[in-house]
This record gives sequence, C-alpha cells and structure tokens, in this order.
Amino acid sequence: MGLEHSGNSFLPRPLEQFANYIKAQKEIKSAEIASRTQRFVVGGLMTLIPNEVRESGFLENPNFFGVVDNLILFQGTFNDRLDYSLSHNETVQKGIGVVEARETKFYEKLKKSLTALNPLEANRLSGLVQDYIGETECIEKSIRAGATIPTVAKALEYRRLVNMILECATISVILGEQRTSPYTKHIEAENLSWENIYQKYSWIFEGVALTVTERAIIVMERVAAAAQIGDDWHGIDLDKRLNVPSIAIAALNYHNENKKEAKNDLNSLERHFIKEAKKYGLNPLAAEGVTFGLKFSCGLVKNCLNFAKRHHTSLLENEWYQSVWVKAEMLRRERDYIEGKL
Repeated sequence: MGLEHSGNSFLPRPLEQFANYIKAQKEIKSAEIASRTQRFVVGGLMTLIPNEVRESGFLENPNFFGVVDNLILFQGTFNDRLDYSLSHNETVQKGIGVVEARETKFYEKLKKSLTALNPLEANRLSGLVQDYIGETECIEKSIRAGATIPTVAKALEYRRLVNMILECATISVILGEQRTSPYTKHIEAENLSWENIYQKYSWIFEGVALTVTERAIIVMERVAAAAQIGDDWHGIDLDKRLNVPSIAIAALNYHNENKKEAKNDLNSLERHFIKEAKKYGLNPLAAEGVTFGLKFSCGLVKNCLNFAKRHHTSLLENEWYQSVWVKAEMLRRERDYIEGKL
C-alpha cells in the first residue's frame, strides 16, 4: 500500500484516496445514512482513514447516525442562540425566546438519541456534548467581550477553534473513545479559558500528527478553515447585523471597507489552507474539487437567501411557498433575515 507519511502517521496516496472515496460512497449508501452533512463527514474520513472507520463499528450501528445528525442539528441552533444573545443589539435580542426554544428542542432530541446507545457510551458522549457546549460558549463569549473588531488573525483563530471543538467531538462519536481520547480530554469548568482551550487543540494548529487519525483531522480542519473563510465572506450582511466577529468583517475593517483588497487577502488565506491540506496528504484533485464545491455552495445559499428576502412578501401569496415556509427547518438567523427582522 502506497502511503504519504510524517513520523509514524500515514495517509493513502492520491489514487488510493480516490478509490477509497468511491468505495465509501457505496458503503454509506448501504448503511442508509440520510443526512447530507453526515455523509460528507463520514465520506471524508473513509477517504483518508477507511480502516479506522470500519473497525469502529460505526457503519453497523444506525443509533450512532442519529447521534451525529442530532449533534449537527443542535450545533446550528446552539450557534443561533449564541449569536442572538451575544449580539449586543437590543432589537435582535427581542427574538431570543424563539431561538432558545429551538435550541432546547434540538438539545432534547440529541439527549434522546443518546439513550439508544449502551449506557457507558451514552455517558461518555453526554460528557463530550457538555464539553463541546462549555468550550464553544467560552470562546464565543471571549471574542465578543471586546468593543472593537478583532484582527484578521484573531478572528481566524476564533473561527478555527470553534470548528475544531465540533470536529473533534463529531469524529469521537464516529471513531470511538480509544482512538480519540487524547484530544477529547475534559477541561474543568473553573479552568475553561481561551488559553486552555487553545492548548487542548494546539496540535491541530501546529500540524503535529502522531497517528493516522490525527493526520486526517488536521487535513479536514484545513479544508474546514478554507470553507469558513468563504462562508464568512458570503455571510457578511447577516454577521454584521448580529455583530459576529467574522474573518471577513475583520478583513474589511483592516482595509477600511475596501472589498477588493479584503477579498484578495481572504483568497490568499483560502489558498494557504488548501495548500496545507495537500501538504498533509489530501489528494490535490480532491482539494481543488472541495474548494470549488464549497464556494459554489456558499454562493448558492447567499443568492437563495437574497432572492427570498427580496421577494418574500409576494411569494407568500403562493400557496406552495406558504406551506414550504411554515415547515422549513432553517436557522432562525436565516428566517429573520428573509423576513426583514435582521
């Protein structure tokens, strides 16, 4: 087997990754994983570390699919609540009750999905979820405590940190305790701080991989960082309304609202993280494909939101749109943006 390696950590070579990806899609389909986001995460892991995923037994236990799905859904509503409650905007905060109700609803669904697991694993993952909540909330409150817009470097560190917390929690659900315990260690509440949380995940920032699993996590984090930069650029309007200290807003602030110069800087950052993903072993074609796909997806979401916002009132006269709008499971920030409340 041909391998890319650093120290004692290895990833399959590019052609082997391609073959792994094709095989993974068949296995994911056979396992009947319905969630698009979960298919993307599991597919990425099986492209890079297929044996580790298979040996974990994840694909043979649909109860874990429910946990990952509900963790991802909860993450969206949890972030919504943080964005509203920490916005320092009284008008925005008037809608906090609805946001908190949705967060509670999805948190209860997540807790219920844990009860389908064996008690030991349910207890471990319950603790993992609490760590995810505590660490994320600590970072979010820290970055928003200041009255000024952070530097690009600080905004980037913030975005990467909260993504790492979720990434490691999700991968721990998939791969199990044995392979992930070194980087899911609990931080006591009295010791929760930006510095201690950063230290917990510093090996990802520094790119220090001692195992194949760690190397895969580093690769996936670099791809996520590139995606976050693009997502922040397309989400500027919403983030400004909620006072989210995003990478794009920090870049615009640095360049005195010159969008061309800010975008050039962000494009350079995106290329840096994709180059890093390749350096750590991601198939170059896959890296470019993921980049294109994420940019297309972010742009499409932005265009759909803006179209819906411009035509929402007239579209409500359509019976089909009315029924879709009532049932739509979207983030509260997106719904409020379309309705003109943000």
